[in-house]
Amino acid sequence: MTGKMNNLVNVLRLQKLMDEQNLDALVATTMGNVYYFTGIMAEGLRGFPYDAQTYAVITRDNPLEPYFITSQGLSNQALDAFDLKGVSVFGRFFRAGPFDGIQPNEEEKYLMDISGDPHASPLDALVFVLEKMGLADKKVGIDELNFTPGYMEALSEKLPKAGLQKASATLRQIRKVKTAAEIRRLRQVSHINELAILSLLGIVRAGITEQELALEYSRSVSSQGGIPQFTCLRAGRNGAMAERKPGRTELKPGEPLFIDVGGEYNGYWADFGRTACLGEPSERLRKTYEALKYGHLKAIELTKPGMTGGELFDLTVQEVRKAGLSHYERHHTGHGIGAELYEDVLISPGNNDVIEEGTVVNHESPYYEFGLGGLIVEDPFVVRAEGNEVLTTISPDLFVIPE
Repeated sequence: MTGKMNNLVNVLRLQKLMDEQNLDALVATTMGNVYYFTGIMAEGLRGFPYDAQTYAVITRDNPLEPYFITSQGLSNQALDAFDLKGVSVFGRFFRAGPFDGIQPNEEEKYLMDISGDPHASPLDALVFVLEKMGLADKKVGIDELNFTPGYMEALSEKLPKAGLQKASATLRQIRKVKTAAEIRRLRQVSHINELAILSLLGIVRAGITEQELALEYSRSVSSQGGIPQFTCLRAGRNGAMAERKPGRTELKPGEPLFIDVGGEYNGYWADFGRTACLGEPSERLRKTYEALKYGHLKAIELTKPGMTGGELFDLTVQEVRKAGLSHYERHHTGHGIGAELYEDVLISPGNNDVIEEGTVVNHESPYYEFGLGGLIVEDPFVVRAEGNEVLTTISPDLFVIPE
């Protein structure tokens, strides 16, 4: 129906990892995985996270033509998809007409065709699709993290010849290495995010509140077509507790402004931060930030394909300490990012997951201190053998804003 080719999927990597797991097919169930294969932001999964079921079923040999399974009420989302092999619906929803001799248009005909004769449940729809695709006796990986409890056992009973196995970890590994199209989307959303950061910095003045800054950030992201997702904007000593919602605290001269914000555009996420100060910072504030920045930039420079998440973590902490913040500690210094906020690899102590060429690392070196506040510098970068590509363009320096 749509004729839109999916260029997000890393086909060769997918086939390699499926071969290693001896899998003929995959059933995606989570928001990020369903989007990756279909291009559909499944509103059921967003609005009803505890009980909604939406699936994308792909085969090893034809991963770019998924079968989409959704509720009848949300079958209209298939109109936004990449190429689909088919659509199967469950549940009941009612759209009347057309009446009085009005002929349905092309989209209406398509929707009427795919919405007819719905299945009783998501499980029934999935069984139908697996049988229709010739997978009833094949090895099928299930994205178990959002599969209704009891469905795995019920599916085994209905399709006793199928070999079912958990595959959420496999899907995360497939998506760890980004395609060129994914990197373009990450570059786009990063640009939106940094323009919004510059926009909020443009209204900084003595007495401005965290709430006012958060509203300006959200306004800017929305005006660019993005979706604001979180605003950790904290003034002064509040930055030590950065993840609370922005409040009525006013920014005062000499205080740090902690900026860790993120949004979504075209299905992909941005998450990065900067630190600002209204007027000249104290010598200690500046030196602390410079140590964080040094470790952050050094880590980006020295990251190589083949390193583990644990090795990059150790490198980051070591470089920050070397630069003067000798007591620096963290539980992680970054994570993968893409169609989800947190993807593999996690940059954490002892993590043996390998950073591969084409992985996008969202690297960060935040610091939280009671009495001082929060400081952060964070950027996404693409790991490349010939030199890493940072996806942001704004300066990593401490922003000093004249009073």
